[in-house]
Amino acid sequence: MTIPLPPLLTKNASVANTLEEIGYIVLPDAITDEDLLEGRRWIESVTERSSVVPEALEPVYEVDGSVRKIRRLAFYDPDFWRPWIRRSGLSQLTSEILGGQCSLILHASFKKPALVGSPVVPHQDQALWDTPYPGAITAWIALEDATIENGCLEMYPGSHKNGLIPHNIKKTENWHQAIDTAVEGLSPKPIPMKAGDIILWHRYMAHSSGANLSDRDRMAMVMVFADATHPEFKAYDCLTL
Repeated sequence: MTIPLPPLLTKNASVANTLEEIGYIVLPDAITDEDLLEGRRWIESVTERSSVVPEALEPVYEVDGSVRKIRRLAFYDPDFWRPWIRRSGLSQLTSEILGGQCSLILHASFKKPALVGSPVVPHQDQALWDTPYPGAITAWIALEDATIENGCLEMYPGSHKNGLIPHNIKKTENWHQAIDTAVEGLSPKPIPMKAGDIILWHRYMAHSSGANLSDRDRMAMVMVFADATHPEFKAYDCLTL
């Protein structure tokens, strides 16, 4: 019996070229409904009551006490997430793009609760990491619809070609460093996504997101993949896929 390819691997044959030229690519309908449901259930099972979120998941909370972010999902429960990632096709796709030994090095989920989910200022992922990850690819998976009203991603096409842009802590920003100047000559492009869509981007891609002004939650998760055979590679967490 022929095993069908994961939907992700049938989407686009020029992913690497698009990442190099524009800095990101959206792959619609990339996750099956079954895997979407299982992924959401796992996340909800550890965040349904903020007081019992395991400390190993490094929870972050909104001002009203609701869970905003949990980290290290796959490293907390590799028996669930390793096969989930393999079924999705993400391990195969990122291995083809990166070459070498593709490994998962970061895995977090984000929830922008209805009406209280706060915005995220423009930043580059590499600026927030403790160590360089040459060639790293970020995969952001919409577990629920992401709209302009509930705070979808905003990308700055071509910003990755500027290299690492200076970042500073802003007094109004509670979450992390922000790009301290406008991204020269570029404007943010909102990226609405449906549940099951994936967006991949370059480690230098500038991006942000708006506040959730709607009555609907926005749940997503992010994974970062890197080549563990690169001579400069080092990571706190590393899950071989």
